[in-house]
Amino acid sequence: MMHVKQITERMDQGHLDEAEQAIEDLLFMGPNNTSAMKLKAKILESKGHFDEESMVWQKIYDIDPTDLDALNYIQRRMMEDQEARLFCHETADGGHSFFVYPKEMIRANIYAFLGCCFFLFFSLYIQSITPENQKLAIRIELYGLAFLISVIAPWFLVIRAFLGSLRKIRIDSKGITFFRLLRSIEFKWEDVESLCLKRTFEETGSKLSLSILDKKDKNLEIDLTPKSTILRARPHFIALVRLHFPDLDSESNDNKSIDHESSDSKSENTDLKTKQTSSNSYSF
Repeated sequence: MMHVKQITERMDQGHLDEAEQAIEDLLFMGPNNTSAMKLKAKILESKGHFDEESMVWQKIYDIDPTDLDALNYIQRRMMEDQEARLFCHETADGGHSFFVYPKEMIRANIYAFLGCCFFLFFSLYIQSITPENQKLAIRIELYGLAFLISVIAPWFLVIRAFLGSLRKIRIDSKGITFFRLLRSIEFKWEDVESLCLKRTFEETGSKLSLSILDKKDKNLEIDLTPKSTILRARPHFIALVRLHFPDLDSESNDNKSIDHESSDSKSENTDLKTKQTSSNSYSF
């Protein structure tokens, strides 16, 4: 039987199925083992099973009301509930609209602001070191080049983010729609071929995303990883998706299965990747 430290190492390597079974063995031997329960909650979160995760943390809190991890989770869940009231609104026809956090737009504006500041200080610096008899044409060339790199280029990023970034997501009985400024991407429930929560494991840690594929090979993937997602109130979002699409599944690129993948499987994955690339693919 593996101990908590060994299970944690297996989880970090991406072997969640093996780790999950080991956790269940520990909990069978000691139902009040809070260390094992915390690992179980972590796995449930990585799968997008937020309601089950919440019940596990509540049980930990009931066992030890002073547990800092449990208290931190309760505080985070209260914040997510507050986010649901701020970012999620019910529509007149019974649907729900989720307004996303404009992370890409904010980042582009920061670049533009820093670029303008750089151009200002660069201009003052050039003016201070350029002799009075320096040709005006050289100054204009330097100013023009600096203006192009530090002002014009970042504002192209701002325009691109303004036009292409995701604004809101609407979920109703007909389907799920992703809205950008100039166009929307709609998936009707009846046309959805695959809808799953995907777990991927990288050197920086595990990532969670929602992947949608319809019968016309239109594919969309939205990041749900806590530190990088633009979506707020994730538990409420996933709960609504499950409400309208009960067949929501989860899949993982378990490292163990990747290490033992046969050449035929690799060829099949390559063909699938080529198919997805050639279709209408979106990522947020």
